[in-house]
Amino acid sequence: MSRTAETAEIPRAAAWLGGLGLLPFAFGAGAALLGDPVWRTVGGHVLLGYGAVILAFMGGAQWGASMHHEPGIARRLTLSVVPALAAFGALLLGPQGLWVLIAGFWGVLVVDIGLARDGLAPAWYPRLRIALTATVSLLLLTGAAAPFL
Repeated sequence: MSRTAETAEIPRAAAWLGGLGLLPFAFGAGAALLGDPVWRTVGGHVLLGYGAVILAFMGGAQWGASMHHEPGIARRLTLSVVPALAAFGALLLGPQGLWVLIAGFWGVLVVDIGLARDGLAPAWYPRLRIALTATVSLLLLTGAAAPFL
């Protein structure tokens, strides 16, 4: 990450909205931790469903960032549809799909860092994404450790 990226301040709206987007993950992980099988099932389904939606959303954000940048557009657009396909596959796998989501979020992060490096995303974006990806991964791991079906 360049020095500019290290010093660029994350906009307050992006930080708050990113943080609010963690709430369903936190709810799902909390419910999955409860010993009651009903709550564990609810929590697991929340993590899997919401995680799939957000992973697909992240691919859409990459599509939007890439479509106006002609050099490498085919590769970037191709990469941007992978998260939605992975999210769909995760839904088909049930509880094991949480592992697919974790891998998917880290894969999207790698591409997002490249977008910022190439000037297609703001310099502060990788720092926000690293924090959100690490938190989401820990919450998804919580659900993966408490099978829900």
